[in-house]
Amino acid sequence: MNEPVLMAEAELKWHEKFKFEAKIDGFPSLLMDEPREIGGDASGLSPLDLLAASIGGCLSAALMFCFRKARLSPQGVSVKSKAVVVRENGYLRVKNVDVELNVELDSETAKKAEQCLSIFRNYCIVTESVIRGIPVNLEIKTHQK
Repeated sequence: MNEPVLMAEAELKWHEKFKFEAKIDGFPSLLMDEPREIGGDASGLSPLDLLAASIGGCLSAALMFCFRKARLSPQGVSVKSKAVVVRENGYLRVKNVDVELNVELDSETAKKAEQCLSIFRNYCIVTESVIRGIPVNLEIKTHQK
């Protein structure tokens, strides 16, 4: 069995309706909520927002990791990531995530960057995990007050 190399842990506390306060690794709390279309107040980022941001952020970080290893410096990097939801069998499901990655390179760096641009995706923990499916082990604990 492979030992964990990294772990991410979040604690969420319900406030009302679909609002949760998320605490992650000592960072300031993050308010999460669902969009109005599904009954929330849109007062915070939704899990869908975070999924889109996580995939876009991971791909961007993977590209920068590859560039750093190759000792290359882009002039700029920006990403747009959009999670598309459809209704399947009565339930909302993420159909796909569209990612637009924009990389600005000078002419000297552009030629050297071709290899990174062809392999960087392999370094993205989130995207490469999501596209293969993620097993979820569920343990339910109930507590009485």
